[in-house]
Amino acid sequence: MISEFLKENFSGFNYGNFIVTKIQLTLILMLLTGFAFYFAEIPVIAAVQVILSAVFFHALLIEAKKKFSSDFKYFVLVFGSMYAVIQMVWIMDLILPPENRIDAGFGLIFVLVVVAVIFSVLLKKKETEAVILSSNGKVTVIETEFDLRSFNKGGKYIVETEKKFSEGKKVNVKIHKSFFGKKIELI
Repeated sequence: MISEFLKENFSGFNYGNFIVTKIQLTLILMLLTGFAFYFAEIPVIAAVQVILSAVFFHALLIEAKKKFSSDFKYFVLVFGSMYAVIQMVWIMDLILPPENRIDAGFGLIFVLVVVAVIFSVLLKKKETEAVILSSNGKVTVIETEFDLRSFNKGGKYIVETEKKFSEGKKVNVKIHKSFFGKKIELI
């Protein structure tokens, strides 16, 4: 419902970016709610966590599964592990005595680091698929979808080329990332 409204009223709206932004935003709000443990009552925090969890699981298990069916298992690996760690942070504040919370916190951070290393080393790819929007033999305008494994958000890019491509053709693009940005080239 919201996505249809945004597609109709905002040119260049990318539904894949919208889904991932919703997932990331709910994770951030869950983390902040977990830290509100010191300011709010436990039933209020639990109720907010349940609502945010419902939004998170709807975005991950329904919307992301439809949109990113081929990479869905990677979405579950990355965002599911973040969700588990975020939930464990505030639950451990309820269960553990204060002197053990730091050790458990370091353990959770270690889990996130291991997942990040596994994901970035073993599962990362340096290319993604794009659609040619226009090409004149000197520059080509391409459009990519969000791709978790190549860390590429969906959008339109201008690529210098020596060859003219037909509009609507699907091509593979290589992504070179550096400290100052990224460079995209056609393969």
